[in-house]
Parts: sequence; structure tokens; C-alpha cells
Amino acid sequence: MNLFDCETIHINKIYSVEKYSGCAKPLSTKEYGTFFNTYEIVFYLSGETITIVDEVEIHDCAGSIRYMPKGQSHGRYTVQYLSEYNPCIDVYFDTDSPMPEHAMGLYDNENLKDKFIKLFDTWQKKSIGYYASSMMIFYDIISSFQKQQHFYLSGIQKEHMQKAYEYIVSNYRKPDFNYKELCHATGLEYAYFSELFKKTFKMSPVRFVTKMRIDYAKELLVTNHWSVSEIAEMCGFSNTYYFSNVFKKQTGFSPSQYPIDDI
Repeated sequence: MNLFDCETIHINKIYSVEKYSGCAKPLSTKEYGTFFNTYEIVFYLSGETITIVDEVEIHDCAGSIRYMPKGQSHGRYTVQYLSEYNPCIDVYFDTDSPMPEHAMGLYDNENLKDKFIKLFDTWQKKSIGYYASSMMIFYDIISSFQKQQHFYLSGIQKEHMQKAYEYIVSNYRKPDFNYKELCHATGLEYAYFSELFKKTFKMSPVRFVTKMRIDYAKELLVTNHWSVSEIAEMCGFSNTYYFSNVFKKQTGFSPSQYPIDDI
């Protein structure tokens, strides 16, 4: 799973935005605790370090982003400083969207530098409305990051995937959704279509359709106008029991217990 797989990311809370100087003697190593209360994104302004988390080695450098998962790490967490000054901006946050369970490094994000600096300045000044403003900037960062992850698709590949997306949007609520027809709509052979779809949307067609159905179910739950069985049918599930199982697997709650305020 790659960072920010979901088309729709719901950030529950930003806990803190900090800027660290990262001053250290070159080649020195520091060990950190292995339990993380929140998700964390570290944007490197300059400098160079080697971070090891659960035997995953990440080369931090200017313009790179280090993602840290929430929860217990089962290995060591160390940072080796290759330069004296390693300033970075850390964003501590939480989300109810699926997130990777392992640390990772993401590179060539120098274009996001000004956005991270703006986020830090907004958070630190604590002006009236700073939290809402910070949330907007953070969502902008996420959106910018998601968009640039598709830069490697050629023009014709983007056209094929646009056709696939349009087909899914038009048909995902149908209980007889046809994946062969989805492939046919793009004009591609299935093996190549499947590979290109996963490359573009970071998930399989089946998982993508299921996610759209569950997201739509969440929207319907807000209204409190329909029963669970009615919502299941409206979202393309012919079996209410199966719908409830899928919904719980995706959200951690049954449809009847889902916290409406979190939608």
C-alpha cells in the first residue's frame, strides 16, 4: 500500500506541526522510542540522514518526505545524521482512512516546501481560525502529493484510466457491476488494464469499486432516511449481511453503529 491510496482522505485531527533543527554531529546516531501515538509526516528542508524503522532503511534528504505509521513498531528506530544541520517540519495527525503500516520515504517533493512552511507558520502563529486554515493547507499538501504521483502516466494511459473512472462512477451502484465491461470500456486487454489500473489508483478495480460503495454508504447514513438493507441495495450490495461485513471490515464499525459525526 502506498501513502494516500484513497482518493478521499479524512483527517480526523492535526495534533501538532513542529520544526526541528536536527543539529547533530555528522555520522552520529540517535535511537528513538518505538511506539507512535499518531501518524507522522516529516518533510526535510535540507540535510541528509539515514533512518531505520523495522529494518526499513529510508534515505532522508532535501525535498523528501518520511512517513511514520501509528502504533507499535516491532524493531528499532534509529536516525544516523550524515550532515550537521538537518532542519525538517513534522506534522502529527490522525485519520480514519486506510494508511500504510510501515514507514516509507517519498522523494522529489521539493515543490511542496513552501506549503509545509506555510503550514508550520500558520500553526505556530495561532491566529484566529488557525486550526481550520492549517487543515486546509494540509489537505492541499495531500492533494498536491496525490496528483504528482500520476506524473509517470503517458497521455494515452491517462485517457484509458479516465474512461475506467467514468465507467465506475456511472455504474458502481449497480449490483451486477461487470468488471469485464469496465475493461472493455477502456479498449485494453485485461492483463494490461489491471496492471495500469493498479499503477494509477494504487488498488485493484474490485477494491476501488468496493471503496466507492462504502464511501457512498457513509454519505447515506448521514441522512438517517434509510434502513441498513435499503442502503445496502442502493450501494450495489444484493446481500445485506455481506454489505454489513464489508462495511465493518472497511470502517471497523457495523453500519448501525458507525459514528455519524466522523463522516
